[in-house]
Amino acid sequence: MIDWYNIINEFEQVANDNPFIKKFGFGRKESKQELFDSFDKKFPILYINSDTFNFNEGAFVYSVNTDVFSILKDSQEDADKVISDCNAIIIDVINQMYNKDLLVNTNVTITPYHWQEESGELVAGVTATLEIEVANNNANCNY
Repeated sequence: MIDWYNIINEFEQVANDNPFIKKFGFGRKESKQELFDSFDKKFPILYINSDTFNFNEGAFVYSVNTDVFSILKDSQEDADKVISDCNAIIIDVINQMYNKDLLVNTNVTITPYHWQEESGELVAGVTATLEIEVANNNANCNY
């Protein structure tokens, strides 16, 4: 049975295989700013976190919040280009998870966003929630 750490490894492998993704990170939503600051400013970044998972008909389904984002090079006008690039990357991530038979939700909504960091840097990207299903052997634990 795979678990959350195996899912992280799957996403990290996708990031390593994609020539456009420069960094991979994961963690809780509250840690996103800290994780953003710790990167060496190589973008775009693939970042995941999962705050919830469900038990559904003998399987665990993790809701994986998936973000691809980058710093805007010039100004706010650059946001559309960055969002378009990030959208292409997240579609590739979705396709790879689908091809690995991990993706439960085949109708995924991708939402663009942009914001200004406390440092003044402008950031843009896309986010989607992917439902990743892992089997459960339904056996009792042997402590």
